[in-house]
Amino acid sequence: MSKTLWMIEDVIRGEKISIHWFERANIQFAHPFYIDTVSSLPDTTSRRISDAQELLEILKEENIPDPSGFIFHMTRCGSTLLTQMLKEDPANLVISEPAPIEILLNTQTLSQTIRLFYFSGAIKSFGKCMVSPEKRYFLKFSYNAKWIKSLKEIFPNTPIIFVYRDLKEIVASNLKNPPHWLMDYTSKDNYEQVLIDLFKVQIDQISIDHESIDLFIDYKDISPTLPIQVLNCFGLDNSDQKLIERMKNSMNLYSKKSQLPWNEQKSKSLDLNLNLKHKKVLDELYQKLQSASIKE
Repeated sequence: MSKTLWMIEDVIRGEKISIHWFERANIQFAHPFYIDTVSSLPDTTSRRISDAQELLEILKEENIPDPSGFIFHMTRCGSTLLTQMLKEDPANLVISEPAPIEILLNTQTLSQTIRLFYFSGAIKSFGKCMVSPEKRYFLKFSYNAKWIKSLKEIFPNTPIIFVYRDLKEIVASNLKNPPHWLMDYTSKDNYEQVLIDLFKVQIDQISIDHESIDLFIDYKDISPTLPIQVLNCFGLDNSDQKLIERMKNSMNLYSKKSQLPWNEQKSKSLDLNLNLKHKKVLDELYQKLQSASIKE
């Protein structure tokens, strides 16, 4: 009899942390983001609730593989393209921005050590849930650069890729199509400054911890060689030409809506009519990020 595979659906913070699980069964992660799959679970999906102690118990299990790769990013910079490329190999389970488990990192009532233990257990829980033909799993995270070094210490053999872009283009993209978190956080007049403040924190941390990152990818440098770069960084076989062609073909699709063709010209036509003072700051931060990406 096959064992039940449980994946995290939500993390609820209260007097105690409760972990909400769902049964994976035959659920696939074809959506661009983890939350898209979780929010579309059938009503018939089996569910259960546990306390956070279960995450610590998972860490004690010896037969769970470590992740094969982590992806961090600056947002609107091509990181979803990487996850969609990795999904072209059916041996890869790709978990993209699992917001429920990232809650664990941001639970201020817990010590940093406990947060990392819980988070690591949540990461390893995905390693328990692979189904044939999956052999390895990858995770992409959102704004959590301050945890890169800690994760590298916990998972020293797991390569880390960091994806970034000219920050002016990132701001322009966010102004054109503001994400929900930005609209909920502040008024439109403050979008640029909020993003700049966020970038400063991220880039300051990356400048300190850049040695923990195995490969930096600048959006402007993305080319048909990207599949080979990614496969090599993650220590994967790069001799399967059919897989590489599929990965290249995925680059011609809009990564967040893979049924649509990628319009490169539209991407290049972002309105960069930003505050001049902000442009200067963004250029300086981008240069700082580029400097951090240079391997000595």
